[in-house]
Amino acid sequence: MILKVSFFWFFFFFYIFYKKKKKIFSLDECFVIATKNNYDFKNSKLDSLRSSLRILQSKGEFLPTGVIGVSNNYDFGTTINPSSNIREPRNRNTTSGTFSVNWVVFDGLKRIYGLRISKLNHLIEIENSKKIKTEIFTNILNSYTDVLFNNELELIEKNNLIRNQQLLDFVNEKINL
Repeated sequence: MILKVSFFWFFFFFYIFYKKKKKIFSLDECFVIATKNNYDFKNSKLDSLRSSLRILQSKGEFLPTGVIGVSNNYDFGTTINPSSNIREPRNRNTTSGTFSVNWVVFDGLKRIYGLRISKLNHLIEIENSKKIKTEIFTNILNSYTDVLFNNELELIEKNNLIRNQQLLDFVNEKINL
């Protein structure tokens, strides 16, 4: 009984999934699906974001750097009191802090050129992203036109088949007379 029910459900789902009407995509829908699912296009967008972060990092190199530090030291033990010559416990707690700021005034234009290189790399990544998008669209357009062309060829061949069948019937009638 369970086997019959499982076969029923198997064929039911098989029928549902494989007997769906084919969806015909427009050219715009093909472009949208391709840009959402293309690995190269997604990577080019991520590379563009990384390069924009590198620009921010290069701009941050112009800012001064600061260091803040705090330390706490606790010493414990015993010591000899020089006046009474008796051993006494000695505990000492010291806390210290540091703060320093460093600002590079001139470094041979290294940071300025680094910023320019980061901006140029960002432009390169944007152009690379556009190039990949154009290649995707070109491939989709080429495939889409191939499909349309093949559909037209199929219609032409069907019409040729009908005409040839009519011509064959006509010739057979003339021969049989």
